[in-house]
Amino acid sequence: MNINHDFHIHTSLSLCADPATQAQDFIVPAMEAGIDRIGISNHFWDGEVEPLRDDGYFTMQNFERLSRELEYIRSEKRISVSFGCEGEYDPVGHDVAMTEATAEKFDHILVPNSHTHLVMPDEYWDDIPRHKEFLMTAYTDIIRGKVSKYITAIAHPFEVVGYSREKLSALVATVSDDEFKRIFDETAERGIAYELNVGGGRKLTREEYESSPSIRMARLAKECGCRFLFGSDAHAAREFVYFKENAEMVAEALELKDNDIAEIGR
Repeated sequence: MNINHDFHIHTSLSLCADPATQAQDFIVPAMEAGIDRIGISNHFWDGEVEPLRDDGYFTMQNFERLSRELEYIRSEKRISVSFGCEGEYDPVGHDVAMTEATAEKFDHILVPNSHTHLVMPDEYWDDIPRHKEFLMTAYTDIIRGKVSKYITAIAHPFEVVGYSREKLSALVATVSDDEFKRIFDETAERGIAYELNVGGGRKLTREEYESSPSIRMARLAKECGCRFLFGSDAHAAREFVYFKENAEMVAEALELKDNDIAEIGR
């Protein structure tokens, strides 16, 4: 299959990204890789939603900040560039930290349930049962919330940011196939895609992917009828280099066909 998109790209407007990175830095590398559609998905917390903490992550990364690139995005003609965001789960409101009015302004929206390092109580971090329960609750809140109809994909589902491979494997092992199938069935029914976050900063091997907990979840999602979206999660242009090769390897491992890929955009 031909993988021609990467919908999870960060620029300097994400506080954790390379401060010199701009959207236009990805255009030529994408064209050279045969990618004709990219999505700028900077971290976002809606200013209309009470922040969890009074710090830059929750107060600075608002729509005004993200829209600084909108003029360029709309003017780019060499490839298609989608204006989106990587929203956040709000455990206080049990929903995505975004109003419907704001959601209408984006071309695409990614939301992770796995940014638990940001939105989960610290004492849950090493407590596998409570961490698992938080992830499950966050996932169902996201796909059932008021802005769920605007969500393009769940970003890196259950792939806890900051967890080692061993800890992630231990956590995912506590979730049964039936538990995963219940939420993936609903994800498919709601037309929300499952993001295959394949990275691009280094080349992945088939053996590495086959032994990861990610492949089990993706195969269950496919069995439930979920459509997929690919993303590099690049925070600098150098982290895009191996994206296409990694994506093709993952697609082959999962035996994906063209009709397994989500229709992107709205």
